[in-house]
Amino acid sequence: MQILKNSWLWSAAFTVLLLGASNLLSAENSGLPQTWDLIGPGDADQTTSAVVFPSGEVLIGTDIGGIYSSNNQGVEWHALNQGLKNYDITTPVYHDSDRRFYVGTRGGYYKSDDGGQHWRNIREGLPPVKVSGLRGSIGAIAIDPFDNKNLVLGMGYRPSSDGTTTVKKLGWVPSLYFSNDYGESWEAREILPLASKVNDIKFSLNTSGRIFIATDNGLVLKEGERIEIIYPQRSLNVMVFKNQPKRLLVAAANKGVFETRDLGKTWLARNAGLTFYPHRSGPNRYSVLAASPDEKTLYVANSTWGKSGGAYKSIDGGAWVKLTAALPESWLKTSSRINTIAVNANSPEQLYLGSSRYVYRSDNGGESWQQLISKPVSDSTEKPGWTHRGINVFGHTRDIEIDPVNKQRLYMATADHGAVYSNDVGQSWHKLESNLIYENNVLDLATCGSNLYASTISRLGSGNSCFSVSKDGGNNWGAMCRGLKKGNEIRQLLVTGKNCENAILATREGLMVRADGAGIWHKASSISNKAAYALAVSPKDTKLIYAGGKDGLLKSADGGENWRKIDIGRKVIVTSILLSSANPNLILVGGELGKYTEAAIYRSNDGGKNWQKVVTGLGKYVSGIVELPEKTNVIYAATNDHNYHDDSNGAGVLRSEDDGLTWQNVTDNLPVSRAWNITVNAAYPDQVFLSANGSGGYVRHDSQAEKNMSAQ
Repeated sequence: MQILKNSWLWSAAFTVLLLGASNLLSAENSGLPQTWDLIGPGDADQTTSAVVFPSGEVLIGTDIGGIYSSNNQGVEWHALNQGLKNYDITTPVYHDSDRRFYVGTRGGYYKSDDGGQHWRNIREGLPPVKVSGLRGSIGAIAIDPFDNKNLVLGMGYRPSSDGTTTVKKLGWVPSLYFSNDYGESWEAREILPLASKVNDIKFSLNTSGRIFIATDNGLVLKEGERIEIIYPQRSLNVMVFKNQPKRLLVAAANKGVFETRDLGKTWLARNAGLTFYPHRSGPNRYSVLAASPDEKTLYVANSTWGKSGGAYKSIDGGAWVKLTAALPESWLKTSSRINTIAVNANSPEQLYLGSSRYVYRSDNGGESWQQLISKPVSDSTEKPGWTHRGINVFGHTRDIEIDPVNKQRLYMATADHGAVYSNDVGQSWHKLESNLIYENNVLDLATCGSNLYASTISRLGSGNSCFSVSKDGGNNWGAMCRGLKKGNEIRQLLVTGKNCENAILATREGLMVRADGAGIWHKASSISNKAAYALAVSPKDTKLIYAGGKDGLLKSADGGENWRKIDIGRKVIVTSILLSSANPNLILVGGELGKYTEAAIYRSNDGGKNWQKVVTGLGKYVSGIVELPEKTNVIYAATNDHNYHDDSNGAGVLRSEDDGLTWQNVTDNLPVSRAWNITVNAAYPDQVFLSANGSGGYVRHDSQAEKNMSAQ
């Protein structure tokens, strides 16, 4: 995040440069308060792992939001993400002391020496970071119970999922990685008979040096020089027993559960009571095993969305009994896909489950459950809603908007979980029950006059798109989809004009404008069909509109019908635009990392004739730039990143108080450092609303700006 030392910036940047800083100021050094507050709504995506420590602390891993901890049995949560550069957690958090923790992610292996407060991505002896792809996907970590300085690591992915197409295309190796210095360095050894994805590793609890490796090509036993496949089918998880050294249990995906009592010489199916119904989204996936401390009660999870998905329990070798037929709901329906099971060794009747929707706790061995992501709460005007418990783990919180009539009412758009609203500025939430077409996937919201507008899609990435308007606060909608082709995803919408007569869409296939009152859409003139990402209208002239995308920066003087290109630099991909309301000549543009360009912020103070790159190195792309409504020299910028390379954590949120000349990083206490959007509204002149990618909705009270305003 370099601040360029151009001569015309030197004076403004002098304070930063005096400190010897070649990077942006951190929040710690900027003198700004750490004030990002989670407003919810209490949303969830995949909980990928769970573990209960002897202290009673519960740690969960997630697929998009990193690691969360609870010290009060899941009543409240807080993030443990500092230092993580990939938020897709692929293994449980392992520990060999109260302070030394280990965890695997889709982008690498991490270690903490202070109980998870700070993490280090250690690569010595492991594949180096891949900037444009994945090389560090970790499938399993194991600590030697006879000597805890010895660890074994395997490349792979979490047992409950094969991951996206990107993960599925990874080439696996026949190597395992060994450490004899508490995970500070690693040595690769070709151990596996076949190159394979490693799903789980367990040390024997009775025999030193005996290791079991669950892979896609079977269960491998390593003991000294002996290396043998002892179970020849796909193995996602293996359970070892302290009281019965030759007994093993294997979670064998669509085959169910298999058991041996003679260290793999013979195997028997242990599937009585398990169910095997097909499902269009994927096969049965018996993936995770757990046991009570006395090893008499066993648990297994079937990680599928089908009706056979869920958690099952077996006592003293008896038939399995399903535990998850009646899980509690919140605003999201429960999911049968259970990804993880954890048993509290100090209280064996206490269980934790992680699903593709929520986290649950049972205090009676699974007879009943409590839901630990959201909690019910009432406001003064509606039926009971819900709020968060300090955690909101979801990858597609796309936008937050304030109702144009009632400033107490907020709307939050999510792709995959639909839209929600709050009547008390985010203290409680309700699902938007309406006739909005494709209501489950809301990509963007906007207001004009007293109207609310939404862009939706039937299926992310490939579905039918639609533009809709509501004139009654989202209760009823009119759809205008004609002219929008399948797969032409709407990235941003803009509605302007005295009577809200101009509507423009930035889409995957370029800019679309509305031809008439009937809502028929057609391509705008004078531009190519390259993807468009950003739109902005002049605060002084509603006919003057700017657009950005793979065509760079475009300008229209006729409400969006005809466009001309504004030269910023070679092949700059524009992803966000700010047109200053105080200075008509001030334009700020955010860019995307490309073959020829950086993720950067560009600034023009003469209406776009000349440009300077003021901040560089901002991860993948700048997702939004806004100025405070009443303190326009204070500008915020949000960055985002995709999840398909090793270090995919974004560059956080930036703040400038000199019209975008110099910037400070104010990511502060955000659990994740990437965002889909950033929003301001005149109704709340000192507040900034953030739609985080992986962690819900946040608000920041810009007290520094408020202090400056009160001093004037």
